[in-house]
Amino acid sequence: HASDNHAVSPRLGLVYQPIEPISLYTSWTKGFQPSSPSSFNPNGNLFKPERSTQYEVGMKTFLFDNRVSATLAWFHLTRENLLTPNPDPALALQGFSVQTGEQRSQGVELDVTAQITPGWNIITGYAYTDAEVTKDNDLSLVAKRLANVPYNKFTLWSTYHFQEGPLQGFGFGGGLFAYSSRNSTIFEGQVDMPGYIRADAALYYNRDLQKGNWLGAKGVNVALNIRNLLDQRYVATSYNGSSQFFFGEPRTVLATVGLRCCPVVRLTCHRQGNNGRFSEKECYALSRAYSSPPVRLRRRPMGSSGEYRRPNRTGLGTLQGGGALGAGT
Repeated sequence: HASDNHAVSPRLGLVYQPIEPISLYTSWTKGFQPSSPSSFNPNGNLFKPERSTQYEVGMKTFLFDNRVSATLAWFHLTRENLLTPNPDPALALQGFSVQTGEQRSQGVELDVTAQITPGWNIITGYAYTDAEVTKDNDLSLVAKRLANVPYNKFTLWSTYHFQEGPLQGFGFGGGLFAYSSRNSTIFEGQVDMPGYIRADAALYYNRDLQKGNWLGAKGVNVALNIRNLLDQRYVATSYNGSSQFFFGEPRTVLATVGLRCCPVVRLTCHRQGNNGRFSEKECYALSRAYSSPPVRLRRRPMGSSGEYRRPNRTGLGTLQGGGALGAGT
């Protein structure tokens, strides 16, 4: 069977700068995601592509000679044409679905990045997310809070890299990741998964090598990342929106060694003032802070657009059973 999965994904944005340190912005985006070839109607036809719509209004500012940047945003996202189990129990048991579901995620997020001193960088963020089912063939699921989506999420990650002296090239980092309670499922048998706070840490060493060394490398990078530093036992997520749980991994230590064998790719860091860019030193410091695990970006639910959200935003990530959507990891 064939399906026409052609669509237009328009995007519209507007930025207004009332005064130099502050920028106000708004955006509107529509996207789509072709249905999976493994998902069929009982008659064997493919489903229509999923559709998504996003609105966002926010403010960005740079303070203290651009050493501190902050973004405050309100967002509203919906996904339509979502798959939910076929209302016929016999067909549902065979894995057939119907296309009636819709979910909505909205909330507020705040992200702050600061360079306290040369070499010391902090990234922190908070997000409040209200995510629920808005349409479904099972009316009892409407207005149910989506599985695995916390109302509140807070992250804090800080790194320090020695700039001179005998410890030049060494660095360390640490952070906290806090989640409020979450639903295990939108279906019967719902269990409230308790919130938790996890601590991570990292050690770094970066050194430029002399030209013509026997390795033929320009530099060496060594990192030791420790996840779940305090070896806490916590429920990380539920399985496919059910009441089966996965515990978070125990204390995990990961060591990596890397060689730079080609010219370093420099990032372009936009900001207000200074011709709209950070200096090379400032950009390098910020990129080092952002590259420190486990700061992760989360893919937007915009289908084939391939865009990414900031780390704190959750609510419409991986597809769960019955069309419910969770936050991902």
